[in-house]
Amino acid sequence: MSNNNLFRSLRWRVLLFIFIGLIYFTQQGCKSASKNEVSSSTEKTDTLQNSTPPSGTNVETPPVKMDSSGKKIRIELPSGVRINVEPNSVTMQILDYLKGSEPAGKCFILDNVIFSTNSADLEPISETQLSDLKFIMDAYSGMAIVITGYSDQTSDATKNKNISRSRAVAVQDWLIYRRISGDRMQSRSMSDPDPNKSGDQKGDQAMNTRPEVCIVNKG
Repeated sequence: MSNNNLFRSLRWRVLLFIFIGLIYFTQQGCKSASKNEVSSSTEKTDTLQNSTPPSGTNVETPPVKMDSSGKKIRIELPSGVRINVEPNSVTMQILDYLKGSEPAGKCFILDNVIFSTNSADLEPISETQLSDLKFIMDAYSGMAIVITGYSDQTSDATKNKNISRSRAVAVQDWLIYRRISGDRMQSRSMSDPDPNKSGDQKGDQAMNTRPEVCIVNKG
């Protein structure tokens, strides 16, 4: 082989090695860049998952009830559900009663369950106390109640009786709609107002419209 042929052969081999080397290093660089992008994406995802939602973001949180001092009591029910309860509230009294040794048969006025005037329509403010009752009945699966509806003395006895009955049924239906079995509840009406109130003052009349729940089985 002549020197010229040998030189051309070496030159092509060198160029081939250079070309293969360029391909190799290009592939390695792409792999490294891809790994960096995945790592960066993972870090961003972790940051988003661990970050606190910005102010104004609509995030559902359980309702929190507070007393005048700003104190709240978080209670875990036997079902594992946690509710926030005001000290000395009716909800707290019901829970203490269910956990105590006092026999079944005690009654409680649902003081924050409010109806429209001369109507069985529940006001929106009633949702909180009724929700507490619903969660309690979920937690105490054997609990059974009698719901009594009342009215004030501003109408005749027949109309009062009808309103009272409709109010008791409204509370029962509210609970049934939220999957509390109707077999665990009875409803009844009282044409007479709450005997604990005279009905002479507006405040007394308002309290006379509140339904009463009697726990006939503590579960």
